Amino acid sequence: MPWAMIAAGGALVSAGMSYKAGYQARQAAKLNAKREEVRGRMEAEQRKLRAQQQHADRFEVYIEDDATNIAIVGITGRDINDRSIQAMRDRQEEVVARDLSRIDTQADMEIDAVFTQSQLTQSRFRQQGSAAYKQGMAQAINSLTQSASSMEQT
Repeated sequence: MPWAMIAAGGALVSAGMSYKAGYQARQAAKLNAKREEVRGRMEAEQRKLRAQQQHADRFEVYIEDDATNIAIVGITGRDINDRSIQAMRDRQEEVVARDLSRIDTQADMEIDAVFTQSQLTQSRFRQQGSAAYKQGMAQAINSLTQSASSMEQT
């Protein structure tokens, strides 16, 4: 009978260890999911800042080009309000507006992709943690059941 009690105690310890391992795996998975969420937000913010910089750089080039064109027109003696000159400037403005829109659209798409990938990774971490927890619980229950069955047989 003392051996049965020792075996039962061992089964309880084993069950506790199985539960604790599953619980710790679930907690680690939650932590990893939280880290991934923060990483995703940081990467999205970096992409947003990069797009803003590209936007500003492109606009700065436009302003410099426009100033150069005005200077060239002035040197040639033509009137800046001439229809052909104004048409050229309007066309240049349209090109720049389209470029800026493309930069914004690309940034939005990249940011959406980062968030989507981050959410998928977070979900995977949570599923792994949940599975580890359930496995630990199942092992604990199995250990207790086997111990009870062994004690019943003795």
